[in-house]
Amino acid sequence: MKRNYYKILVLFILFFLSFSYKTYSQVKPDTFLVKAKVDFAVPDAPAFKILGTDPASVLRPSSTRDVAVTIANLFQGSKVPDNFSIELSPGLIFGKSLSKYRENPFFYRARFSFATKSTENSKRQIGTGIRLTLLDDTDLRMDNVLMESLINQGKKRDQLKGECEKELIDKKIDEMDPIFLQLLDKCIAEKEKSQKFSEIIDSLRSVAKLKRWNAAIIELV
Repeated sequence: MKRNYYKILVLFILFFLSFSYKTYSQVKPDTFLVKAKVDFAVPDAPAFKILGTDPASVLRPSSTRDVAVTIANLFQGSKVPDNFSIELSPGLIFGKSLSKYRENPFFYRARFSFATKSTENSKRQIGTGIRLTLLDDTDLRMDNVLMESLINQGKKRDQLKGECEKELIDKKIDEMDPIFLQLLDKCIAEKEKSQKFSEIIDSLRSVAKLKRWNAAIIELV
């Protein structure tokens, strides 16, 4: 009897999930995101959530330099801000290569957060948190089709390099001459611009993002 009960429960859950998936897939991306982003979004800083508050603003630096500038602006003077939170992904900071990421995405996606909050009696509360991404089908780094397309673009760029090297050699420019590399880079840049390499790569990424905008994400915080 118990086995039949569990079977019915599992079938009901699967039916519900499939129905929900079909329903969300029929909604336009912009309308769905506006309605669902606030209610179903994972908190930006789990450590802040533990302290019972939400960040007034979220800064997302996109490079190491931006991180340094953000931290410098945050800690102006010797005083620690009353309320602040920081979330880092050590795997991405110290990651070696894209291939290593693809071998073990779970490790690289792990994020740790730290937050402080001042209370009314001038005491300071401290919270820590961890975010584990169990599944992320929106991750372009795991998109095999996109990776293959980008690799093909890289091969085409290598062909341009070969063409430019041949042109410079035909012009009797010595490969050992320091100016050779400068002219080579200039030639490659001009050919890339004429063949719109940057636009093609941006287009490939945009198409991949559009296909995956509503893909599944499961995070544990």
